[in-house]
Parts: sequence; structure tokens; C-alpha cells
Amino acid sequence: MEIINNSAGAPQVVLGGSAKKHANDCGITEIQVSLTHSRDYAAANAVVIAG
Repeated sequence: MEIINNSAGAPQVVLGGSAKKHANDCGITEIQVSLTHSRDYAAANAVVIAG
């Protein structure tokens, strides 16, 4: 799994290998992620979309 910035600068999840195969097998079409951080803390949330 890798988090990259899309063309608009938003974080985007990129899966590879067995993670990509498992997501495909489960019907997962998209993973949306939100990231935030401050000096002392970081947080992330992910939503999996299956269609």
C-alpha cells in the first residue's frame, strides 16, 4: 500500500501485489483516505467503497 498525492494534491491509496488482488476479489473499487497532523499527533481515516 502506498499513499500518493493525486493531481489535485489529495491523498490517494495505491494498492499492489496481494493487497490489490484481495481488494479486487472483495469487489473494492476505491479507498478514500483523509490525513491530518499537528506537531504532536497524526490521524488518518479510510473509507472502503465496494461496488
